Amino acid sequence: IPFEETSSIVNLFSKELGRIKIVIKQSGRKRLQSYSQLLGVEAVVIQSDKELWKCRDCVIVRSYPHLRTSLDRLQTAAHSAALLAKLLPLCLPLAPIYALFLEFLEQIPHFTYPHVALAAFLAKFCVHEGLFPSEELKTPQEMSEYMLLACKDLRELKAESVDRKLTLKLTHFLLG
Repeated sequence: IPFEETSSIVNLFSKELGRIKIVIKQSGRKRLQSYSQLLGVEAVVIQSDKELWKCRDCVIVRSYPHLRTSLDRLQTAAHSAALLAKLLPLCLPLAPIYALFLEFLEQIPHFTYPHVALAAFLAKFCVHEGLFPSEELKTPQEMSEYMLLACKDLRELKAESVDRKLTLKLTHFLLG
């Protein structure tokens, strides 16, 4: 989000702090640089009692180039990041969700249909948050069948076109 003329407000999701909002100064038009919402960064932040923290220094350490090879991959990853920004409370460390999100970003290229990876990510997220009972899905086959049903409404994916390799990839991602 642009902030003043040369600054931006970004959501930063970390294992230690959870989701925080930070101001990155001198990131606007005057420096003529762009950024993606899907970057791995190391940042030095100044903690605040308010919602908005300041960023003293920020270095990009990961840019996820494998997501930029396909518009579907990039849109799927961006959609998941936007969902996390809306769903996660500020300043609540959620190391399991952080690890799940990083794993999800790495797994997207291994799926023929990135939306299936997103559905798997959301299912795991819901299990973690207690919105979906994990006891109901005991076997990999049950998990795969559930995810195929969950993805049934996606126009790009037809259950008939899902091959065994996709089911195995999905099962591997769901079971960790």
